[in-house]
Amino acid sequence: MGSAEVMERPITLQEWLGIVVMTKQTYLHSQKRQWDRTRQLRLKAYHHLYRLFRVDQEICYYCTKSKANTLDHCPSLLRVALLGVEYFRRRGISFILVPACMPCNNDVGGGFYRRGHFVQLDYRRFLKGRSKS
Repeated sequence: MGSAEVMERPITLQEWLGIVVMTKQTYLHSQKRQWDRTRQLRLKAYHHLYRLFRVDQEICYYCTKSKANTLDHCPSLLRVALLGVEYFRRRGISFILVPACMPCNNDVGGGFYRRGHFVQLDYRRFLKGRSKS
């Protein structure tokens, strides 16, 4: 009788859900911090390669409706980090910053690759037009 017995009671569903939610929030927070650190490293490594395209425009390059409040990296910093700078240089792909609204800049869905390809084609037409003048 010297030691007290601790009787474990079953955990309730509400308690279990609370633990799951807290664990998920902690996980998501740490994932976001990790993503932010990784993005900062990519910016530091590759941002100097990019040149601003269409400086005079204050509207989003993609939707042409919203005010451009961000700059979109084309090709994306992630793609450059994964494939390497030389991959793009060998293919004659320029590193361009285009004005974009936040929703368009954050849209990395199925049209992401096509969007980057379109920007490159438009940029090449722009350069060709400048060389004729």
